[in-house]
Amino acid sequence: MLYSCSNLVSFEEIGLPTTSFRTFVVDGCGNFGALPKCMASITSLRRLSVLNCSADISFPSEGFPANLTSLAISNAPKIYRSLAEWGLNRLTSLQELAIGGGGCSNVVSFPEEGIGMMLPPSLTCITLFGFENLEFMFSEGFQELASLKELVIVNCPKLKSLPEKDMLCSLGYLYISSCPLLKEECSSDKGREWSKISHIPLVQIDFKSVIPRESD
Repeated sequence: MLYSCSNLVSFEEIGLPTTSFRTFVVDGCGNFGALPKCMASITSLRRLSVLNCSADISFPSEGFPANLTSLAISNAPKIYRSLAEWGLNRLTSLQELAIGGGGCSNVVSFPEEGIGMMLPPSLTCITLFGFENLEFMFSEGFQELASLKELVIVNCPKLKSLPEKDMLCSLGYLYISSCPLLKEECSSDKGREWSKISHIPLVQIDFKSVIPRESD
């Protein structure tokens, strides 16, 4: 794990373990711009986090290890774009996915409708944050997520809609924060999205419990 290493630019390919490396975390390394090309061959890797590094950091040419169970990226638009086109659904063991949308100003849907982006059916938790122009959730991208238990959405000011109700049947927890348009649409008295979330056991919006409803 590497935090706030301002001089870190990349890793030497030689010497990286490929059979015992389980966690790879780089956070706050502003000049870090290249993941190891051999990343896909690190078959033991389970958790990968690349957060708040150089906006130009690129996706490794061979892709990510298929055995990942947890993936978190933020402020990495090149990784996000390449990952979406490479095929996020190829990570067939992925359970936890967290994506920060810094630099992804052209993303208006998640998963992205225009490129047929699909999500791995193994996912149990999805966290999205900081997508400044995200407007809607593309329901078809959620259609195979029978194991999804948690959906967290933070700071997506233009987001208005969630996936269709049928895509959220397995959800046990929904958290929404700093998404004013979505908050209004999820209102129990007049919101158009209320019917999609009314069956979820625990729903919180801006730190307040909506289901079950907090007493005033």
